Amino acid sequence: MLLLSVIFLAWNIYLRWKKRGGVQGIVYAVAFSAIFVLGMIHMQSAMKSHRAVESLLKDGEKSAVWGTVAKKEEGAKSTKIYLKHCYLRVEEKQLPCRQILVYLNTDVSVGNIIYVNGTVKTLEPARNEGNFDEKNFYESQGTDFKFYGENVQFISRDTDRFAEFLYQKKREVIQLYQKTMGAETAGVLSTMVLGDRQLLEPEIKSLYQKTGISHILAISGLHVSIIGMGFYKMLQKQRVPLLLRSTLSAVAILVFAVLSGAGVSTKRAVLMFLLLLFGGVIGRSYDSLTGLALAAIFLLWENPFVYAYTGFILSFLAVLGVDASVILLKSMDIQKGIREQICVSGCIQAFTIPVIAYCYFELPIYVIFINLLILPTTGVVLFLGIFGGLLGLLYPVLGFLPLQGAKGMLMLYQSLCRLFLKLPGAVWTTGKPRLQRLIFYYVVLAAILTWLWYGKKPQRKLKTELNNRLENHRLKRIALTLFYLELLTFSMQKEGKRFQIQVLDVGQGDGIYIESDAGTEIFVDGGSVDVSEVGKYRIQPFLKSHGVKEVDYWFVSHCDADHCNGLMELLEADVPIKHLVFSKYVLRDEAQEELVALAKRKGCQVLYLEEGECFRDASVRIQAMYPSEKSVEGERNADSLVLLLEHEAFRGLLTGDIGQEQEKKFIEAYGNMKIDWYKAAHHGSKTSNSKEFLEVLQPKLATISCGRNNSYGHPGKEAVEHMQDVGAEIFQTTECGQISITQEDGKVCVRRLLKEKGVLGETDEKK
Repeated sequence: MLLLSVIFLAWNIYLRWKKRGGVQGIVYAVAFSAIFVLGMIHMQSAMKSHRAVESLLKDGEKSAVWGTVAKKEEGAKSTKIYLKHCYLRVEEKQLPCRQILVYLNTDVSVGNIIYVNGTVKTLEPARNEGNFDEKNFYESQGTDFKFYGENVQFISRDTDRFAEFLYQKKREVIQLYQKTMGAETAGVLSTMVLGDRQLLEPEIKSLYQKTGISHILAISGLHVSIIGMGFYKMLQKQRVPLLLRSTLSAVAILVFAVLSGAGVSTKRAVLMFLLLLFGGVIGRSYDSLTGLALAAIFLLWENPFVYAYTGFILSFLAVLGVDASVILLKSMDIQKGIREQICVSGCIQAFTIPVIAYCYFELPIYVIFINLLILPTTGVVLFLGIFGGLLGLLYPVLGFLPLQGAKGMLMLYQSLCRLFLKLPGAVWTTGKPRLQRLIFYYVVLAAILTWLWYGKKPQRKLKTELNNRLENHRLKRIALTLFYLELLTFSMQKEGKRFQIQVLDVGQGDGIYIESDAGTEIFVDGGSVDVSEVGKYRIQPFLKSHGVKEVDYWFVSHCDADHCNGLMELLEADVPIKHLVFSKYVLRDEAQEELVALAKRKGCQVLYLEEGECFRDASVRIQAMYPSEKSVEGERNADSLVLLLEHEAFRGLLTGDIGQEQEKKFIEAYGNMKIDWYKAAHHGSKTSNSKEFLEVLQPKLATISCGRNNSYGHPGKEAVEHMQDVGAEIFQTTECGQISITQEDGKVCVRRLLKEKGVLGETDEKK
């Protein structure tokens, strides 16, 4: 985005130099270069300072922070406080920080300077592909770390009265929404109007995301145009002088920005609006691209890490899409009406779709159509929400009718969203496209727009024959459609299938994804006892990031919660699973019966494997090795399904939660069985993973899946030593996050999401 900003400003300098020449052009170039150099120095300094803070942070360490309360948000259990001009105590030293997010149970006011004792909580990176990256998100918001406060001392009780006043009025409006509209629609309206997401229900948020209208929830250019330009035009009709109405409009939009939390997209829209007003006051025309570039530079100067924030990227791309629609409308001679709306919506989607797929791994197919139905009335909802809130502050009864109107329209939005989701192929799971494809997409998209722009202006330095061709509107339409469809298909194309094993970090539990060269999608177990909603937040996002639309076979070693509660979440969420596979001798207890009943209700076929039976396709072979009819003990862990995975010369053993007694029986049944990969039994427990068992298997690598600081003591010191004694290279999810095992050029490769790539020896040597 910084590069785009530089290009836009450089282009502007070039045009001014070309128009006015000589000295003025040189002045513009020198000024720009100086600003750019200063920006780079500032960015390097900010990043260096943040890394210094980050290197000294210790998760769970008792410490103290102090600073000025810049913003606060009420939560269900505590209040979130954002400290600016803040410091962290590190070994009796004061370490300056950018911003600290503090959780408190003490009432404080904006502007107070406070000293807080408590516990440091470091920001967590994504533990699996597709998972929420807390570290990246909060860093992009300017936050260095989180802090759980225990007691507060006031250094100064001076209050920013204006900010505190706005905060209190914001709370009053939200309470009014709740009383008048009900919690569900109040949560949506509070998000749309005030930028407060505390009441927004996850189901509604997901509904809006899946249908592609979540942008109406973000405070952006739409809000600014309705409030700022609406107020400006009202003053204009009253014949208020230009300078005064511009000033009053600027004040109004700045107040709204503070009231709504001043998010990144809000700041971008406000900055561009202020530039528009300033241009009008000095009698200069407003250039959207220059305004966009200046806004980007301002935001990057304020927080160099904001470039990684998805909202920042999408906000700027949406504006570029609107600007591109102007080129397209002129090139195609499209007049106002439904065709214009389709064109503008299509251009916005063309610019944002690849990034949406890259960040969220799925696309709403009917997004253009639903936006055509919803966007024309969104301004009405915002107006009713703002107007009803203002009237309600004066006298609650006055706000009833406007807010009921807003409620009715929001309910209609939800009904439309649910209707579109019922249509065939409503959501397309794309997986995460390669970055190279995205770059190619935007390069060619820019080329198309340049082609259309120059084709409309014959005076540009292009060949006359080419200009004549470009003037053929039909040819333009056909070419644009074909190019766009080709680009969309190319950029969203999923990579070819290949054999891979992905040991997910699910905390204290197991979850293993296997893909064959033939494209068969396989999962083994999927649960956790220390990660809340592990299926929703760790397993399902991973599957989406890999473009998995349907799991062909889901093997369940046994029905303990740490092996199947995530699977149950996915079944309840209607994630397509063709076959659910158990051992024939799985313990038929209440947990197993509940899982089977749920699977059957969701149309999943339930299979039971006898010892020696196997699944195979053109690439992999998975054989049930244990238990047998003779070895059944009637206990979940003891009767875990043990699987042998084979791909070409590669062999892996998945052991569930069997103990040392079951390991002895396995040795008696199979004798020597050398393998390449060993899934540590029972999360690396000391009561499993016996030395005798491992000496028989002789694994080259072992993976241990367990939770950090778990109460079970996993992995056991003895188990780890046994694996080391037989020469196995050990990878733990607690240290590595997701662990990827693949074969490349005859070698077994291990990639750790949180560490560097490691390559083991030749596969043939492991036999």
